[in-house]
Amino acid sequence: MNGQDTNALVPKALEPPISTAGLSTIKALDSSSDGASKFATAFREEISSNHKESFDRLALELKTPRLNKVRHHLWLAGRPTAARPLQRQKLLGRSILVTESPDEHLVWFEDCIFIKPLPGFLLDWDSWNNHLCPDRELYEAACGLLLSYAWLVRHKSDLNAAKEAGLLAKEIEWLDWVEFIDAFLTKIDCETLRGVNKRYEYGLSVSQCDDELRTTLEATIKQELLPDEKPTLGFSTTIVPSCYDNENKRVALVNFHDKVPVFLLELVTNPSEIWQIEMGDTDITFDCHFRGMTQLYTPKLETPVTADIVAITGLDGHAYGSWRGKGNPGRMWLRDFLSRDLPCCRTMIYGYNSKLSSHGIDKIIDYSRGLREELKKVRDTEESRQRPLFFIAHSFGGIILAHCLNQARQTNEDDDLTISAVHRATYGMLLFAIPHKGIAIDGIQKMLGGQEDHSRIGLLEQIKKGSDILAQSLADFKNVVRDRKVVSFYETGQTRQVELNSESSRYARTGEFVTVVDTDSAILQLPDHLEEKIPLTADHSMIVKFDSTDDQGYTSARDKLRKFEQDAPSVVATRFRT
Repeated sequence: MNGQDTNALVPKALEPPISTAGLSTIKALDSSSDGASKFATAFREEISSNHKESFDRLALELKTPRLNKVRHHLWLAGRPTAARPLQRQKLLGRSILVTESPDEHLVWFEDCIFIKPLPGFLLDWDSWNNHLCPDRELYEAACGLLLSYAWLVRHKSDLNAAKEAGLLAKEIEWLDWVEFIDAFLTKIDCETLRGVNKRYEYGLSVSQCDDELRTTLEATIKQELLPDEKPTLGFSTTIVPSCYDNENKRVALVNFHDKVPVFLLELVTNPSEIWQIEMGDTDITFDCHFRGMTQLYTPKLETPVTADIVAITGLDGHAYGSWRGKGNPGRMWLRDFLSRDLPCCRTMIYGYNSKLSSHGIDKIIDYSRGLREELKKVRDTEESRQRPLFFIAHSFGGIILAHCLNQARQTNEDDDLTISAVHRATYGMLLFAIPHKGIAIDGIQKMLGGQEDHSRIGLLEQIKKGSDILAQSLADFKNVVRDRKVVSFYETGQTRQVELNSESSRYARTGEFVTVVDTDSAILQLPDHLEEKIPLTADHSMIVKFDSTDDQGYTSARDKLRKFEQDAPSVVATRFRT
């Protein structure tokens, strides 16, 4: 096409659904004496003169790809009726939460409703004629968004509420709005909503949207089961936001109660692999390694997220399983308990290739870089960068954290805005049995079969007792956390050493009892007003596994996190102002 944008060649077949005058207020302001009213020109500046940029911008502003995929199932998640007027929404006790995502527009949850401000270009005939009418999908999405405002703003009190919430420009007058909407409604088939994106037929409940998605996923999983598995194999599914793309993606946490189905057995044999199946026109990816960041529950929607919590597991651990209790229900306290006790936090686990049996060549610096990279992805907006940050680390996870924060403190804002902000945003941390001064590696070397050339030997040399790398990192870390809240938990229970079972040819903890991380190594030796030191009657593995909300370890961790959540906002905000 000789480099031309094909979208520019689409013939215009639709007509603007508004009068040629657009909104009278705009016309009046355009002819005002100053000739440069900010309101009169601002909406035209919303669309670039470059066609490709205009199309991309309009698609972002108007299209609802996630909801379009499930449009035939939206009746499960909402009512096919006009949205209630704004004043009525307020009488129902719903707070108006402004969103810039068209997918979230008119989505409600308990006592709040998300509403997208009306883009100014939808009030302008030229914008419709030149940019929206040539593309039917954009046109229908724009009609739907404008129609929703015909529903939301039916009375003068609704217009005042819209202005107060920043949904409509303050310059718009009531009579001008009535004239504009009346002209629009004469051009729309309000009975069949033909020419309007079907997504706007429904006001959607967040919980019902997730319920519908969960129902569809569970049906898809059941289709993959063998005939003899279907009556007996039970599983539960929870839908949570993606911490990487909350607007367009969801993550499902699936728990198979007794055994893993045959179609996913490959993930048991090769835990680092993934398995994909089709769900409609979407590929669903299963994994059991939990690499990267995984959000564990949905924070309360009616209030802002108060803090990010990131939990980092230890060497040879599992991002999810290492925090899961050994009791019959198998409670995972970061998910099952904190979702009730800290419902306004975004709680995430961080997974990485920590398996000693793998042939990875990662060193401490590599793991630290990996953590920093994932933090950049999940804290990439100004609001999230300045959100208070709490860390929970177990064993080697604390070594990774220390190196990460040391590097964050040395990072210049001009070089990496997000990572430099990590140090300022970090308010407190819970450190469980961190081997700051190293650990005895004899047992680990046994697990490697005594191979002197094993790829993991280099890492073991870095974390053994007396390691120069750990000594330097510890010295730097003590300086980094002197004005942060540090709680160090140390183990008072012992752990059996690893021995080779001659019958199974597998290693198991059947040897003598030893203390994996002694107290001297697990605490930073800072003054008590800088570091709280808490003993827990547990071995090195069980120190982060809590079966009950009454567990002493859990109540201590919960209370510290609650205190962090209470005190952090003002402290962190001050750091970013200075």
